[in-house]
Amino acid sequence: MAETSTFQESILTQGKEVGILARQLYPEGELIHEDHHNLEGALGHTHLAIQRKAPAIFEGAFLYDNVLIRVDILVRNENDTYDLIEVKSSTKLKEKEHLPDCAIQAYVLQQSGFQIKNICVAFLNNHYMRKGELDLTQLFIVRPVNELLEHELQLVPAYLDKISNVLATSEEPSWKLGSICKNPYPCEFKHYCWKDVPEKSIHYLYNIRDKFRFKLMEMGIELIQDIPSSLVKNAQLIQVEHEKTQLPYIDSQQIVEHLSQLNFPLYFLDFETLGYAIPPFDNTRPYQRLPFQYSLHVKQAPDLPLKHLEFLFDKYANPMRAVAEQLVNDVGPSGSIIVYNKSFEEGCIRDMIKSFPDLAPMLNSMLERLWDLLVPFGKKWYYHPDFNGSASIKKVLPVLVPELSYKSLGIQQGDDAQAYYLKLIKDELPAADRNRIKNDLLAYCRLDTLAMVRILDELRKVTSASS
Repeated sequence: MAETSTFQESILTQGKEVGILARQLYPEGELIHEDHHNLEGALGHTHLAIQRKAPAIFEGAFLYDNVLIRVDILVRNENDTYDLIEVKSSTKLKEKEHLPDCAIQAYVLQQSGFQIKNICVAFLNNHYMRKGELDLTQLFIVRPVNELLEHELQLVPAYLDKISNVLATSEEPSWKLGSICKNPYPCEFKHYCWKDVPEKSIHYLYNIRDKFRFKLMEMGIELIQDIPSSLVKNAQLIQVEHEKTQLPYIDSQQIVEHLSQLNFPLYFLDFETLGYAIPPFDNTRPYQRLPFQYSLHVKQAPDLPLKHLEFLFDKYANPMRAVAEQLVNDVGPSGSIIVYNKSFEEGCIRDMIKSFPDLAPMLNSMLERLWDLLVPFGKKWYYHPDFNGSASIKKVLPVLVPELSYKSLGIQQGDDAQAYYLKLIKDELPAADRNRIKNDLLAYCRLDTLAMVRILDELRKVTSASS
């Protein structure tokens, strides 16, 4: 399996915290503390808890026909039936992801002789706003899924047989590459299965669907450049045609019209945010994006030098007020605010407006002035074969501005920025480590906005050269 990243570790940690907190809904429950190193102990402890008629059992271990499950919460009802509760750290029921988990657990319990009354998924309520102590009955939604599971339960025996057959053979199982590699969640073995996939593979065709993917595979087509142009259209056609020619595609007219909306001074803005599964601060919701940092490059006029401003909130508290106040101070009352993926910064500013009415006039003005640098690349007005179907700034920057790179930075991805920020504000770190993380965070966010400055310069150059 691939090495777990700092961000993935933080996700796993938050998932565990949600599971532990959900147990408090059933304060008389009993935890089966024995882990996978002591399965016999876990099975025995679970059996004793059942015999003692524990009101609820957490992490109960059950084994049937060589299939072992650990149940998040098993609640005993007065008539000796049970409710099975699978706890998830998501904010909604994800049927493709959650129902198979529930079905296998329900199957093992039923085959082990338990009468299961309700099969439920507990997930977080992202409309819950914390006020004082956590209200767990409002934080969690416990949703019965019995009716949704009727068909899924019928599939379990055949599914388990298939798994058993795979485990019984020494041959490596095979599967077609496709959307299953990332949906309903990224597969932890993708790095292995994709190790021989070339960079210009059909799997990187923009917005490819499995039906078309499998058709190309059946035709023996492996590379984007070999796809017949007659089979694609719109953005996919641009990618295929320019993979064949290895030349960029530039729709100067569309880009110029987009650029004409800009007004000096120009503010290049990028937020870094953190979303807590369990809201730790008053007036916050599960997974609400809390901006803790921003970088702001400012160009007052075409002939004036570039200026840089930045802010990083480095305490374990709600950062949003401090960020909003400093942002209002740093951004002037006029001029375009350039972002890369407008919906993200727009969402952050809208949350600030709701939280701080006194700052709303200036923040509303900012909303009206947002200008999205992603648009020319997302709409494929500018496309280069080395973008490989992506409009991400991480793909665009090396092509347009190769001298700028994230590779030398201590933090190279937004996901890792979140994880390291958590370390900064929650862990007891030596001063040297705190300073290193702070400097790495500032450098990463600073490059995001500098990248926007340089990419905009390149767009102006290519459109002026073609006019």
